Amino acid sequence: MSIVGGGIAGLTLAAALDPERFEVTVYEAQLERAGFGGALTIWPDAQRALRRVGAWDLALGTGARADSARTESARNQPHEERAPHEQSTRHLPMALRDLRSGRPITAARPAPFAIVPRPRLLAALRERVPQTVRFVEQEVTDPSGLSADLVIGADGVRSNVRALVHPASAERRATPWVALRGRRSSDGNSQLSPDAYGEYWGRAGLFGIVPVPGWGTYWFTSHRSTLGPEPLDVTEVLDEAREVFARSAPVVQETLADAGHDTSETTATRLWVTRALPRYVSGRYIVIGDAAHGMTPNLGHGACDAIVDAVTLAEAFARDHTDGHNSEPNHKPNHEPHDDRLLRWQATRVPATQLTKAMSGTVMRLALSGVHLTRDTTQGVAEVASRATLTLVRPSDEPTVRAA
Repeated sequence: MSIVGGGIAGLTLAAALDPERFEVTVYEAQLERAGFGGALTIWPDAQRALRRVGAWDLALGTGARADSARTESARNQPHEERAPHEQSTRHLPMALRDLRSGRPITAARPAPFAIVPRPRLLAALRERVPQTVRFVEQEVTDPSGLSADLVIGADGVRSNVRALVHPASAERRATPWVALRGRRSSDGNSQLSPDAYGEYWGRAGLFGIVPVPGWGTYWFTSHRSTLGPEPLDVTEVLDEAREVFARSAPVVQETLADAGHDTSETTATRLWVTRALPRYVSGRYIVIGDAAHGMTPNLGHGACDAIVDAVTLAEAFARDHTDGHNSEPNHKPNHEPHDDRLLRWQATRVPATQLTKAMSGTVMRLALSGVHLTRDTTQGVAEVASRATLTLVRPSDEPTVRAA
């Protein structure tokens, strides 16, 4: 199996696959992804998936190794031990706020997610990848030239594999928005009140700021911009953002001013999305993560869906093997054809991820539409988005893959 892309989706799949069944090669243009990488919202479905591959404790920074996170029961079925951090993980109280005044539009509620630094998550996943997996530092511009029986496109929104799955959806689409992401300095003058945390919507754009335990304070902005082409100059985007958000709440202006002192932990990117994709499987080619459903970041589900894609795909590959080696006297082996199992995986993942993608884009357009949102309107949007997201976060989504 060839996995094109060594980011979150590719590493999760490499960590979840059974090394005794698959010879895996991961192709990645930049194996050492150093420097600031922002932070990610990890919803419960992705937390469960990461826990199943032994990476969740490591991602939170609460475990030196994850080997003890899973044991085998007497019936040789995976048995999950409760991680010691699970009961103490703090759910962050988050509110939707008015961009200009900073006043809450919705009541602060404990959010059912965790915030994890991207570099820490990548390091945790890399540690869980079996030593048998081969890494090749190479950009794959023509995936059809790979000789593997299966080629998995985990190569992001710029995916080259996507064209082999659905040619009509090959091109990514630029949005009119640019995003800044950064970590706020921790000097004595920058301590924030808990009342400042949340997401701020208004005519100018979108701003968010959240604490990340043991790491710092993560912030992000989005606004309309014609700057480009990529790569964007961070200083130039920051200068534009300060003008765009000049009449915003004090925490917004202070954060953008603080970012100008040291831009090494600030990134600036154009937001790109994929076209609607009706399938993720075609012959020996499969796409997962942003390669399949690149979306705006408004619901915080991009990385989560990539993780769940990967772990549930590994489960689909493993199902016939585990079923066929079950020692229960009344067990009937699963002889479901390989292609049928992939189509069943696709039938589950396409509607779930495409719905999230659509909802995320809708929230972004509303947040940055320039329309003054009333309290009732914003409350309704927030509740619809929350319900749509939670509909996709079900205990039945929990994957069952190889024991660590």
